[in-house]
Order: sequence, then C-alpha cells, then structure tokens
Amino acid sequence: MSSCTDFAGFHQLVRFAVCSSAIVLASWKPAGADEALKQRFLSEAPKAWKALQKAKVGLQGTLDYTYTDLPTGHVVEKTKNEMKLFGDWALFIVRREAGQRNKSSSHLPTATVYGTNSPYAFKLVQKSGSDAWIIEKLDPHVDTPQPASSDQLSDYARGGARQALAGGLGLYPRHFDRMVGDHVAFKLKTVEAVRRGSDDLVKLTFSYQPQEREDIQIPNGTVLLDPGRFWLIREADVEMKWPSDEVGTVSIRFEYDDTIADIPLIKKASLHIQAKPAGPRAKQLGITKPMNQMRVFQYNMRKLENPDEKEFMLSAFGLPEPGLNRAPSNRRTWLWFLLGVGLLLVVLGFVLRRRSLQT
Repeated sequence: MSSCTDFAGFHQLVRFAVCSSAIVLASWKPAGADEALKQRFLSEAPKAWKALQKAKVGLQGTLDYTYTDLPTGHVVEKTKNEMKLFGDWALFIVRREAGQRNKSSSHLPTATVYGTNSPYAFKLVQKSGSDAWIIEKLDPHVDTPQPASSDQLSDYARGGARQALAGGLGLYPRHFDRMVGDHVAFKLKTVEAVRRGSDDLVKLTFSYQPQEREDIQIPNGTVLLDPGRFWLIREADVEMKWPSDEVGTVSIRFEYDDTIADIPLIKKASLHIQAKPAGPRAKQLGITKPMNQMRVFQYNMRKLENPDEKEFMLSAFGLPEPGLNRAPSNRRTWLWFLLGVGLLLVVLGFVLRRRSLQT
C-alpha cells in the first residue's frame, strides 16, 4: 500500500514539475528581447505617426459626441458634428442638441462652423431660434506669413475634420506622440509584446512629468499600441495630475475601421475620466467635488472624392463670397504663365500661317 502511495505522490510531483517547467518556458524571453522591442518602438513609431499626420485622404461624415456624468446618469453635453476634408480644404460643424442647453451653455450658439479653403478661413455661428448663419470671423490667406488668428482658425478647422484620421494618438488632454517626443519629461519603463486575437500589439508602461506647472503630470501610465495600424493607441490607462490640482485616472479605448481608406480610421473612442480636487489651486478655481464622467465619440465616415471647392466656402451656407484683395498664390502665378505661353503660341502660329499664304 505504501509503495502505491509513494508512486502516486511521485507521479503528482512529476506532473507539477512538468507544468512548472511549461509555465517557465512560456514566460521565458531571450536576453535583450524587451530591449529590441523598445528600440523598435522608438525607431518605428515616430516615423509612422509623422506619416499618418501627412496622409492625404478625402473624408466626410459625422461624429456623435456624448458627455455623461456617471453618478447621476445625466447627459451633460451632446453634439452632432459634421466633418469634411480634402487636402487643405476642411469643414468642421458642431451642432448642439437643444435639450442639452442649460444655464452654463445658454450663451453658446446652437451651431458653429469652422472652415478653410484656398482664399480664406472662416467661423460661422447660428443663434438659438434662427436659421441664419452669422460670420463671426473671416481671415484671408496671403502668400506672406499668415496672422496667428488665421493660422489658428485654419488649424482648428483641419484638426476637427481630421479627428477620425489622426485622433488615435489622443491621450486626454494631450497627444501621446508629443509626450514621447519630449525626451526629458517622458520616461519609458517597460515594453512588452501582447497578442490580442490575430493582432500583435505592444504594451508600454511609462511616466510623463514635465517641469512646466501648466502641463499635466502622469506618474504611471500603460498604453497598448498597434504596430500594424501606425502604432495607434488601442487602450490606455493612466494616473494623472492636472494643472488645476486635480488627481485621478483616465481610461481610453479605441476601435478602428480599416475598410474605408488605406489608413485606419477611428470608429469609436471611449474615455472614462475620474478626478478629485487635491490642492489649493483646485479650491481657488472653485473645484470642490469629484468628477466621474464618460465621453464617447462615435464616427460614421466615408470617402470624399473630387469635391468642388465651393463646398468648403461661404456660399455653401447661403452667404455671399467676400471680395478679397489677395496676392496671387504661386499656383495661380503658374496658371497665368501657362496661359500667356499658350496665347503666345496661338499668335505665333497665326503669324506664320499668314506668311506662308503670302509666299
């Protein structure tokens, strides 16, 4: 009997040893594997992010944005946005739902348009109870360096219209690529390969602690990147301290669509933000209560091919086009030059033909 017991015990011991060895082998990595993956990230990701920022694709569609206070279930803000993008032309339209307007937002227009085209950039607003568009700002483009206001207006229009294209690097309220580019504030702690379904992903742990008082601080953060999709963020969970002396966490989840364009577009972005006051500045700003909110961005995009520039101009909103004293662009200068050459060839051909007839 004792021999059988000893054999059973020995058998269990062997099974335990085999299982333990399998676990060790499964978790074992060759020396330098993490370092090689780290160097791959540092080498490939910034180049991929720059390529994505420069990507030229025509897009149009809608963005449904909902901001909900989770403890009460109250929808604080809800907007129906429209975007249109083609090269340097862009439109970004924000429409606020009437039911979401309260005392704090009653001064805001029911709709706002940011647009930019070849001659000018503009901002339109639509007041409550009126269908008329009002021009709030109009900035002509010129060949000399543009005024700051014009740059900002054009950038806002393009930035809004490009959200589905390049928003997958947003780590509220900053951009992850800019954090990584700050070699002093950004510290990469660990890099790990992760498998999700059929996708090979890369998991990073990091900190971001700039010296500027007005910037955010991230003592600890985890981000899951997708190398097969321009190293865009799939998931992120960070501890954060805001300049307002609030501390909390931000959790972000992105879903992408690969069927619309040659580059991935955001299909859905969900941000869960929790924060509480933790310093004198929060008190000075009147921040006394904790925050627990969910922000959801739902995109519905499609390709835009060969649009007319008029779709990006004031006339698309029933407004007259402005008469602008604008210096001709290089493109227009070339057009005039080619037209002049063409006319010269026509005249020369006419003269030569007359001479041949006379002889």
